[in-house]
Amino acid sequence: MTDIQKVKLDLNYYIKEYAIIVGTYLAFALIVIIRNRKFDKLYKLYEIVDNKLSIFLLLIMIGYLVYAFKFSENEKLQKALLDGLTAFIIAVCAKVDFIFIPFFIVFNLKYYIDV
Repeated sequence: MTDIQKVKLDLNYYIKEYAIIVGTYLAFALIVIIRNRKFDKLYKLYEIVDNKLSIFLLLIMIGYLVYAFKFSENEKLQKALLDGLTAFIIAVCAKVDFIFIPFFIVFNLKYYIDV
């Protein structure tokens, strides 16, 4: 009879991969903005951070992320927060009219990071 062993998923590895994939696409988007001189899109990002409620909610979101990946071992919470962070990045891309970048972000995350 074969012994079944539980394997612990190392989400710290996946967080690093997540940061690399999303960071690459966001850096690409920033380069496109600067080269095409579409600074009105950067102003749309400034509108998000200009609101006090948005800053407060962003700090709460960052607090959740820090808690989940620094102090918690709950994998369900960590996966849910990664999905929520992906949704937030997609919403920010929609705010600045990048309609194709979310597709590639989600595709790469689901293909390369199997959480």
